[in-house]
Amino acid sequence: MDCRRCRGLAGRIIDGEAGVDEAAAFERHIGECADCARLYADLTALTAMHAGLREIEPPEGMTDRIVAAARVAAPVSGAAWKVVVAAAAAAVIMLGIFAGSSITRAYLEPAAPTYAEVTGLDYLGDYPPASLGEAMEVAAGGAQDE
Repeated sequence: MDCRRCRGLAGRIIDGEAGVDEAAAFERHIGECADCARLYADLTALTAMHAGLREIEPPEGMTDRIVAAARVAAPVSGAAWKVVVAAAAAAVIMLGIFAGSSITRAYLEPAAPTYAEVTGLDYLGDYPPASLGEAMEVAAGGAQDE
């Protein structure tokens, strides 16, 4: 059994839902894999802590207060929803058109390098005789060593 399957099976083992063969394979794996054994121990401890918690009942009338508060909020009419949905759709469409045109423009109109950027090969230092760098320097009007 691999770790991924073991970790997916840990919850079923703790809940007693795994089959006999699965449980045996799981036990073998956690006997060999310290990481999965540690995960299983942590999950078991967490489950035990959770089981020890007492159930809390909500205060008397809390449900009624929540339902009443929900009813107080003014319902939105069908016509208003249509306007809101139409405005949201228009905004999404406009945003899509703007984003699409910006992305397309970046690909269709790349910034062309200037002549100085193309020929500015000063960072290469001295060029070997008859090299491309020397030819570019000459083409740019630079000095040629002879």
